[in-house]
Amino acid sequence: MLDENSICGSLASWQDSSGLWHTLVNDPDTYLETSASALFAYGFHKGMRNGLLPEIYQDVVRKAVSGLQTRLFTGCESGLMVSGTSHGTSPGDREYYANVTVGDQVPYGVGAVPLAFTEIADRPAGSSFPQKQGCPQIPDNPESPEDFRARAVYRLEKADLEGARDDFQMVVNLEPQKGEGLFGAALIDLILTAFRVYDQFTRFTIEEVSWSDLQKMIREEVLPELNQIQGQISLARKDEGFSLSIPVLQINRWGGYTAILDLSFDSRSGGDVLLGIIS
Repeated sequence: MLDENSICGSLASWQDSSGLWHTLVNDPDTYLETSASALFAYGFHKGMRNGLLPEIYQDVVRKAVSGLQTRLFTGCESGLMVSGTSHGTSPGDREYYANVTVGDQVPYGVGAVPLAFTEIADRPAGSSFPQKQGCPQIPDNPESPEDFRARAVYRLEKADLEGARDDFQMVVNLEPQKGEGLFGAALIDLILTAFRVYDQFTRFTIEEVSWSDLQKMIREEVLPELNQIQGQISLARKDEGFSLSIPVLQINRWGGYTAILDLSFDSRSGGDVLLGIIS
């Protein structure tokens, strides 16, 4: 019998019938979350394997494995993908935690699930993974601006910033008067520039580069890049009818992870947002 007064017993008592746990463990009205469920399964099994927990938790692990298998899909490009992991979470109240968005291939979920299955030595057959729904229909060799634009947006979902930028540049080459390609490329350039500054500042804090080197990099590299980005945005805004929708933009660099959902830009609001950041 589980001791619900112990940490493990209490955690086991809140396990959902699906085998997973809610993002707020003791609040069944919040969504079921993948990465924490995988880590709980890992911990329960490792605790039993090392003699730290009694074997009564075998059923908890068995149910967790079944639940985790429902979160595995065959991706749009045939690889295995993990769904249902919450995006980055900061301290907050109940409403904040309950409304953190979830996504596919979130890095810590991708790591936690194979960690759990490796510990448990229980792996479902590949044929059991259903196909992810909503995969974009993109030709292997895109030729039209629409195809390159669609692939750019899809690549942003996969955190492939450089690949997406190449596709947006192809849109610019094919439609030089249209705003979507220019704006998309400028958006990615801004993100990449911000990460370069962050990387250099980190190196300064650990004394790998000097303050004068950091200043020189900003003066000689970053400011000209920002001026160029500003020019791209200004050109994009001349196309008053441009509209760019990005359902998911994942940024996964140097140990940092951010997912931004439902981005929509047009010649006025989008330009104001990016120009405001640069200014």
